[in-house]
Amino acid sequence: MKVFEAVGLWALGGAAGCGPVLSTMTPARVLEPRGFQFNAGGSASVPLGQLVTVVDGANSAIRAVETGGSLTDAQVNELATNAVGLVLSPPSVTPEFQLRLGLGYRLEAGLRSTSGAWRLDGRWQFLDRSVAPLDASVGVGLSYGAAGFSLANDIVKLDDYRQFAVEVPVLFGWSGQFGHFWFGPKLMFSTASVGLGLNLNDMNGDGQRDTRLFDASVRNIHYGLQVGGALGYRWLFATFELTVAGLSARGSLALGAGAPTALSYGGLVLAPAFGVMLRL
Repeated sequence: MKVFEAVGLWALGGAAGCGPVLSTMTPARVLEPRGFQFNAGGSASVPLGQLVTVVDGANSAIRAVETGGSLTDAQVNELATNAVGLVLSPPSVTPEFQLRLGLGYRLEAGLRSTSGAWRLDGRWQFLDRSVAPLDASVGVGLSYGAAGFSLANDIVKLDDYRQFAVEVPVLFGWSGQFGHFWFGPKLMFSTASVGLGLNLNDMNGDGQRDTRLFDASVRNIHYGLQVGGALGYRWLFATFELTVAGLSARGSLALGAGAPTALSYGGLVLAPAFGVMLRL
């Protein structure tokens, strides 16, 4: 039973690949009316600080099980705590695709698809280089993601992983026919919830078919800076962006039928992103 618990708890880290994506990947200058932009690429999340300890602890526990060992109740509890940390800010690489349209009146709308999640956003350009040293815009984005899957021959089941995020990027920069450069702060609020269970099919002989491992929920605040650029000519550009964000997070974890336990995490997240951009 301890082996199944360990595998199930670690599966939560895989689900966390659907976690918040911090990239913005667009110049500070909004599109002209009826303008069009398409992005294709990927972004990574590299947790630092306390989150590194969380990941290392989870890896050590899984290696112990894989070599034929077993986990004590205390180790299972620690692994569960570490798994929740992976929900908060998982190390991951995520593909992303983005469409943007210029609406006029210095307004722009965008739709982005990442692994298991969608984001809808709008931006308003409040500074223009015709009257200021640089372009500047502010945006609001709403994203939602959900996932569910089974592992280990359908024994481990992840139920109803759900994530909701609100992000506010403020970008400053310059745009020209040979490229774009942008920088600025970004704030993101996100929540996530997930449950894990075992479908034992009476394999332990006690008549019990389903066991609930745990339910977890988390609340994150990412706050940081972004800097990015695009090099090309006129319409087609290669893009790169780096986000450095602090993380302040709170969560709760209920093992089986036990009472929820409060959790808190913090750390630093590096999020590089890269891709190509077609801007017409």
